[in-house]
Amino acid sequence: MDGDLSSEKTDYSHRVYAQTVRDICQRLSLPQYRSSIESFVTFYEIYWDKVFNLLNSKKTPSRVRSSKRQVCDRKEQQVESVQDVLNIIQNGMSIRTSDITAANSNSFRSHAVLQTVLKTSSPLTGQSNLSTLSSRYNNPAVPRRVMKEVGKMSLIDLAGSERSKDATNGDRLQHMEGSEINKSLLALKEC
Repeated sequence: MDGDLSSEKTDYSHRVYAQTVRDICQRLSLPQYRSSIESFVTFYEIYWDKVFNLLNSKKTPSRVRSSKRQVCDRKEQQVESVQDVLNIIQNGMSIRTSDITAANSNSFRSHAVLQTVLKTSSPLTGQSNLSTLSSRYNNPAVPRRVMKEVGKMSLIDLAGSERSKDATNGDRLQHMEGSEINKSLLALKEC
């Protein structure tokens, strides 16, 4: 999904994330969509049964509600170009959990979820649900609008499975980490 990370200046522009977002941006630039649909991105890491928002520079766990299967501390960032998304990916990948393993010199130890959310907005009329209201920076001069989600795509970069006998060093934490990765991959397989 993201290619060789051995270089500090990894080029993400030809990876699956970037190519997918490039296709979405090209479609949204068509005249019939240009003014009616806005694009937002969320980027998460799942590590040791915890969810971390990769849009934050500081790694703090986010809460997940099981009843609605959504992240409570969900942070979205509006994007207007492929370069915006590439910057988000590069920043997120720089804080994503990685380590040296027997198989790779730089191996991600977590699953990453990049979601592109497409929304359309309409002016507020009459009585509307206040939880769906949006106004840029809570500025009263900006008209309030109702945002409606019209599409969502999730790209998931899974951590690789590991056999504990392949671990070259006797690092207990790395064995436990590999076990957690395998357990989460088995759980995802059942979904």
